Amino acid sequence: MFFLKRVRFFALSLLLCGAAFAETFDTAAFQERYVTVMEASKPDMRLAVDYLNGILQDDPQNPEALIYKGSIMAKMADVEFLFWNKLAHVNEGIDLMERGMELLDGGRGNAVPEDRKLIMYINRGITCASIPSAFRQRDIAIYELERAREHQYFSFVDTETQAKVLALLSKLHRSKGNKEAAALFLQAGRSCT
Repeated sequence: MFFLKRVRFFALSLLLCGAAFAETFDTAAFQERYVTVMEASKPDMRLAVDYLNGILQDDPQNPEALIYKGSIMAKMADVEFLFWNKLAHVNEGIDLMERGMELLDGGRGNAVPEDRKLIMYINRGITCASIPSAFRQRDIAIYELERAREHQYFSFVDTETQAKVLALLSKLHRSKGNKEAAALFLQAGRSCT
């Protein structure tokens, strides 16, 4: 088991370091790594953040890099031991995602293809849904996930992701006491699988 973790860490290190020498941010390639990073350990997340810091150093207004980094920073709170570190990571993650979304919805977003915008909405929505309720991100999660669900490319997203988005929307609406919407999203999510 230890050996497999080391191999995965080494492979992720090579992928991220190799990508660091690329001239532009390859968001499609990073999305694949992002899924792995979000299920990984703290060192894997640190490598991804270091890579994104390099991208942001060259282009501080890159909305996708800001959203990815914010999402990873918020997720890092799960692996932190000290409360203050958890708090710092969540707050930084929320701020980075907010800044990235402002850019994505503003002028910088015109250069981002619609299918990649959809992925950003989903990433931010899922991240905001997983942030502790003390940070009051539930309404933002609902907004982003509904925006993703209504997006023109949502039907092209894999069925597992569609089901996850709809199940999260059901859970979020249920937590707000909106049982009718929760039931509708739950039924729609079940029909995806």
